[in-house]
Amino acid sequence: MKNFLLISFLFFLSIQSLSASNWKKIIDEGSGTVTIYYYPIEPFIYKDQQGDLKGIEKEIMVSFFRFVEKTYNVQIKQEWREVNTFESLFNKVSEGNNNPFGVSILSYTDKRAESVAFSKAYMPDVNVLVTHLSVPLLYDTTHLVENIKDFKAVTIKNTTYADDLNYLSKQFKLNLEFIHVVNDENIIQLVSKNENMLGYVGLPFYVIEINSGIQVKRQPLFQIKRDGYRFIYNKNSDWDEAVNKYFNSYLYKAELDKIIRNYLGDDFSELIWGMGGDLSASQNKDEVAFLTKEKEIQNRSLLASQKAGEFQKIIIISISLGLLFIFIIALLLIKMNKSRAKDNTLLKEKSSELESLLQQLNEQKAEINQQRSLLQLKNKELTNINKQKDDLIGIVAHDLKSPINQMSGLINLLGFKNDTWDEDELQIYNKLESANQHLKELVERILDLEAIGKNILNYQIQPVDMTHIVIESVEDFK
Repeated sequence: MKNFLLISFLFFLSIQSLSASNWKKIIDEGSGTVTIYYYPIEPFIYKDQQGDLKGIEKEIMVSFFRFVEKTYNVQIKQEWREVNTFESLFNKVSEGNNNPFGVSILSYTDKRAESVAFSKAYMPDVNVLVTHLSVPLLYDTTHLVENIKDFKAVTIKNTTYADDLNYLSKQFKLNLEFIHVVNDENIIQLVSKNENMLGYVGLPFYVIEINSGIQVKRQPLFQIKRDGYRFIYNKNSDWDEAVNKYFNSYLYKAELDKIIRNYLGDDFSELIWGMGGDLSASQNKDEVAFLTKEKEIQNRSLLASQKAGEFQKIIIISISLGLLFIFIIALLLIKMNKSRAKDNTLLKEKSSELESLLQQLNEQKAEINQQRSLLQLKNKELTNINKQKDDLIGIVAHDLKSPINQMSGLINLLGFKNDTWDEDELQIYNKLESANQHLKELVERILDLEAIGKNILNYQIQPVDMTHIVIESVEDFK
């Protein structure tokens, strides 16, 4: 029993905390977080290439929360959460306990109003029937049955598009086969490429797609109007006051027109508002204006297609000329390659000859180096022999110097007795003394040559009497 009471108490607290995450709590606390669920449909709510959330409904919701913050002096944090399917959007909003909002070009229906609350309409809700260009304009139900019976109907599950196609098929017994896709763009693309397909899309999507150049035919007689695209929020929440105050405000009216024109363009935004009105003469006037605008776009698309065809021809001619140029270049390159191959063959032959000559030169160089080595060896031997000769001469000269000095001493002693000599003896003495002196000079010269070889000679340069030297030479030869 105690456990049951504890669980009941905790459950009560959790319910209180969840229900407190509403508009009243935000007012009381001055701040809070609001979750906005969305199913991406461009240009109403989508992510750009940078991953930022953009679109008509994104900007209107931001404007709404900015209005609420300024009017009620509160701070609101927005949490945007993407859902995987269009149907799950209603489940998230109706079952959410924190009073979430939901956006994705939502049409009002009585069945949907049983589970969620709707804001006021911010844009006309007109579904247009589109077919392939080959399908004729359907003026009445007879044309409808004759031309589109057994067609394939392209649509999105659990949307007013599917409801309208179901009604059309059952009402006129068209036996349509349904194909389901994920968005309006898929519907228009499939219909534009297949002659036996049709589908309903929102008027803004039709405007955007034909403006981008996609060719489909709008069947005006079978378009269906509702009371406008709206936001949804939890039916049990107390956001009604703030939502109604915003949609009746001057800020909403001023910003809404600017936002829609920014995404749909000035001309079509006015036409869409006109097409969304009640059946009247003014509406017929808007229909004529819309048809005129359609014709203008189709002519512009046709002109663009012609220009694209001309541009394609220019591209084909340019590519052909480019290919011809590439072919000519290829032929020249082949010819150059053949010539280059021939030149390479000649170069290889010349290279082989040069390698042969280089080998001969290397052999001759090796032989010259060998001869040089032999010459160096011989030169070294001659140098040794010359040194031995110089050493021998030096030894001989030194050995001769001592006996010559002894002879000089004996001749000097002999000269002391010259007073008893006759003239012939005196002459012989003089010649002997001169010959000994000459021999002494020869030895000194030999020693001088040895000193020259050893770079130790100190030269003593002085003038000589050439007349005296000549007379002595003459006397020696007598």
